[in-house]
Amino acid sequence: MKSPYYAYIASPLFHPEDLKTIQFIEDQLDHYGIPYFSPRKEGGDLAAVPPEERQAAAKKMFDDNDHAIRNCNLMIVNLDPTAKYPTPVSDLG
Repeated sequence: MKSPYYAYIASPLFHPEDLKTIQFIEDQLDHYGIPYFSPRKEGGDLAAVPPEERQAAAKKMFDDNDHAIRNCNLMIVNLDPTAKYPTPVSDLG
């Protein structure tokens, strides 16, 4: 049976503990067959992009995230009060 949900995972991505939490969330969604957008997987690494291509790559990342947020019907937000960079708050905006 196809899942009626499409999830967006909003979470900090900057520390190993953040990545472990995101991986756990992704594993649970995979287990239950819920498709999702994870910036960890789909976002890419701007530092690995040649400088002359970064502006276009950043726009594509933003647009992909924006599209996923607008099309999800389930948002999973990792609001870790100990996180150094609480980026999900901006995703809720």
